[in-house]
Amino acid sequence: MEHHFSVLVTNDTPGSRILQESVDLTHQSHPDLPAHLNHLGNVLGQRYARTREASDIANAILFKQRAVDLMRRQAHGHPDLPGYLNNLGNSYGERFKHMGEPSDIAHAIELKQEAVDLTPHDHPNLPGYLNNLGNSFGERFEKTEETSDIANAILFKQKAVDLTPRGHVDLPGYLNNLGNSLEKRFEQVGGELPDIDKAISLKEQAAALTPHDHVHLPGYLSNLGNSFARRFERTGLLSDITDAISSKQRAVDLMPHRHGDLPRYLNDLGNLFGQRFEWTGSLTDITDAISAQQKSLDLTPQ
Repeated sequence: MEHHFSVLVTNDTPGSRILQESVDLTHQSHPDLPAHLNHLGNVLGQRYARTREASDIANAILFKQRAVDLMRRQAHGHPDLPGYLNNLGNSYGERFKHMGEPSDIAHAIELKQEAVDLTPHDHPNLPGYLNNLGNSFGERFEKTEETSDIANAILFKQKAVDLTPRGHVDLPGYLNNLGNSLEKRFEQVGGELPDIDKAISLKEQAAALTPHDHVHLPGYLSNLGNSFARRFERTGLLSDITDAISSKQRAVDLMPHRHGDLPRYLNDLGNLFGQRFEWTGSLTDITDAISAQQKSLDLTPQ
């Protein structure tokens, strides 16, 4: 009789070894085994994000799949099953982003859809599952450019926003994500102005709802600047490029000096000043463009 589920984890760390031992020592029928497997899968997924070792994400999927399989057998309708399905879908999605295998994103969507379907309408985790499902459709759209994928990304992200109470800590992120999908549709499917207008409105809300010292605020402001810039490219309105510069400048000002994203934000800001210079001919704009891009170079490791 099988008493444990053991897989050799290569390139292990103390943390993963301890979790592996926890899995190995847990009886196959023990109710905590799915949680131990899921936790080990999460740790391996986190390590994959740093190492990009294919074996890490493969084992993360293997352990999380085993956790799902055991959960289905041990307790039909268990309230934790949607979370396990969502986590397994995230790992398939992560592998798809770096390896591009279409079956991986198909599995991610299928699992996340099941997580949504099994979650009661009033459950506090449902908006997160909906948002994650929308993210997977959006990731597939970037590869396939199928309009149905971006439509589904927008549909599920909108549901996540609609179900999230005003003042909830996750609402700014959901608003920002929905705005990103609308912007993506504007860029790649017809360029309908209502899409970019709504994207800007949503991202403005995301920034307005985020505390000044929150770690995600620079990212929301940067994304808002990108949307203003996309609309400027379509409309040629100087107010849009000015708003894009203002948003991106705020993002730069809030970013810690040694943050890894700061050179990219400075480069983007310089590009925006350069775009406005092409329209205005203002020497101040081209000077600011050069200054921002020089700072970007200075902060980028050799």
